[in-house]
Amino acid sequence: TKRMFDVVLAGCVPVVVSFDTAWGSGVSWWRTNGAPIEWSLPFPRVIDWRRLAIEVPSTVFQDAGGFMQAALSVPKAEREAKRRYILEVRQHLLYDLEGTRVRDAFSLIMEEVASSLHALGVGPRAWVCDKTPRQFITKDIPASLDLNSDTGTQKEWGHTWSEASCLPAALWRNAAANYAGENIPFDKGTFFSSSMERFITSHLVEGEQGTRLLLRSLHRFQAKSEIEEQEYLAMSRFTACVIAKVPHACHDYLNDRNGGTQVFLCSLGNPEGPEILPVPSTICRLSPAPASLTSAVGKLGWRPLGGGGAKIELVTHVCNVSNSLEGTPEDYASVYEVAWNSLLANELLPPGVELQTVAYEVCAPAEGNYSDLLPAGIGQLTDHNRYLREPVRGTHAMQEHLLSMLYSARDGDSGLADIWILMPIGLAQVAPGHWVTPAGSGPWHFLRVTAVALSRLGHVPTRSGGDTSGRKWLFVLHYHFPDAGFPNLCEVYSAHFRSKCPVPEEIAESKLALVAFPRALLQSLTLAEWELVSTLQMPGNQKAFSFVFALLMHHVDPGQLLTVPMGE
Repeated sequence: TKRMFDVVLAGCVPVVVSFDTAWGSGVSWWRTNGAPIEWSLPFPRVIDWRRLAIEVPSTVFQDAGGFMQAALSVPKAEREAKRRYILEVRQHLLYDLEGTRVRDAFSLIMEEVASSLHALGVGPRAWVCDKTPRQFITKDIPASLDLNSDTGTQKEWGHTWSEASCLPAALWRNAAANYAGENIPFDKGTFFSSSMERFITSHLVEGEQGTRLLLRSLHRFQAKSEIEEQEYLAMSRFTACVIAKVPHACHDYLNDRNGGTQVFLCSLGNPEGPEILPVPSTICRLSPAPASLTSAVGKLGWRPLGGGGAKIELVTHVCNVSNSLEGTPEDYASVYEVAWNSLLANELLPPGVELQTVAYEVCAPAEGNYSDLLPAGIGQLTDHNRYLREPVRGTHAMQEHLLSMLYSARDGDSGLADIWILMPIGLAQVAPGHWVTPAGSGPWHFLRVTAVALSRLGHVPTRSGGDTSGRKWLFVLHYHFPDAGFPNLCEVYSAHFRSKCPVPEEIAESKLALVAFPRALLQSLTLAEWELVSTLQMPGNQKAFSFVFALLMHHVDPGQLLTVPMGE
């Protein structure tokens, strides 16, 4: 808090309670297994914070009178040395408004920025974001304190990490690399790599009429060294990581016991002895490569379709196609081929329109296929093990796809689609070549309604890049049954943002089946928002997709939302 800086600027010697921590330098002034000093205080490379403070170990602080006794027992010569050092470094915590040559706080901030820019090098930078959900326990303050009012609650965090934090890839290190040297139960010299994941195009299918399918499957691999890990991260413009099994950190708290108030010391909560700290594990998902039609045509030798019509990209997810558990990629592609060509034949779309479908395979591999993918010892880590065995959620894959499109738009990719269609409801094969949603509808049904609506509104340009109006419209197909009890579309958004949810009330209780939007809307989206969305990886396909929908709604022009209810 500000109190530390007030004490130092006043020339006084601060007295702090020190805790053991599994992270960084191994010493925290916050709590057991809390953030180490160098993560908590500014300019640790310039100011030696331990040199200027008197540290009272938490074990001494817990004894009656121990704190005062420890503080007063520091020799006078040591106290004076600390005061001299404070007078030497406190200028670094001031802002020099007179413009002298003192290295003030602003100067040090600029030095840190310059150092980071130098470490980044030149060219497009790769960005890595970590996610560790911040879980905590809330306890009531004991009534025996008798403060004549509602005494409120105490909060105990489960760990020291923030929910989402981001760094340039050149500066990022996995969780195991941040473990403290002497407090860890494993050899610090051992490299504990992250589990890397990336969607890679496994099948490329082109129908007789030119409809294309890029089927993408999730591949997992591990780096053999820190250098190799950095190389993997550098090849992706964005990487979202999940940190599992970090050491538990907690606060001491007050408790009602035997008619009085007692202090519960979390550091003494394990009667069997010190906690055996698990190796923190990190799973990183590298952003998929862009899938623009131009790059696909160039790399695969596909012929450009005649007419130069509008390019539409459908993004969805599917289960077990490439391993023949549910048909073949060719069978799956034919579903979209037939549907699309029927729309063209019936002149429901302008001639020459091209369709590309990017489908992400999101089912987990069969049992037993994980032995070569898991890091050593991961089998004993329940949370991490469950994460790997859960199917990859289709909405997360679509979020990552949109983010890669945003990077492509920023970098001036001329091969971007004119219109994107996102379909969050996966298809399953109920008979050979017959793919339907859980509600029994085939993709042709969604595409037909979408094509007719967009064509009548004049939203489908006659040629690629032909829409220069800049209109940011959003088309939505949704199931609207008032008594169905669908989760509110604003639920997840309101849990993460303070701003008003932009979803109109009349569709807030709906279930989304499909959304479509133009290139102009994509280009108006904010990279930081979508990097956060990809990092959070919210549970549940529909809830996660409702968050995507709410963020899209923020950028829609007034009067440019078109909603079509299904089943009414």
